[in-house]
Amino acid sequence: MLSARIHIALAMLATWLAWGGAARAQQPSIVLQVDRQQVTLTDEFQLVVTLRGNVDGLQPPALADFDIVGQPRSEQRIVNRSQSFSQIYTLRAKKVGTFTIGPAHATANGQIVASAEPIKITVTEAKSQAPVSAQDALTIDPNTAETTFLRWTVPRTKFYVGEPFPLTLNLWIRTELNAS
Repeated sequence: MLSARIHIALAMLATWLAWGGAARAQQPSIVLQVDRQQVTLTDEFQLVVTLRGNVDGLQPPALADFDIVGQPRSEQRIVNRSQSFSQIYTLRAKKVGTFTIGPAHATANGQIVASAEPIKITVTEAKSQAPVSAQDALTIDPNTAETTFLRWTVPRTKFYVGEPFPLTLNLWIRTELNAS
């Protein structure tokens, strides 16, 4: 009799823990992540907004200082009864400075149930490259320390407007071969 009660109590405890564990895993949360926090004006970077738990809405972060490149992508994952939803933005800064992305909020039944911490992004001027002449671009110095080269070639130098033409890209990779 006592043994049956212990088994029932253990079964109830296990069920309660299992449901409690699932409920804890489904607590609403929202996270902002970027692939880097220092960019130049010409760089594109990714912002990922991830929602977890029982939420029915997203108040995305304000992105007034950034251009959204293309359409945002969405991902949904369900792992061990825990689901997450991610919105992925590709961004480019509009000007130089330090900017804050966020906060963002997750909502349920019209109420904010979770907020994401803001992220600071530092934007600098793009480094300018020294101009290279066409002749220099065609010349590969055999004594250079560079390990890779790209060379574009076309069959001739004059074309008609709208005329298709072949473009060849040669990738050169320098390797050290040691035969022992």
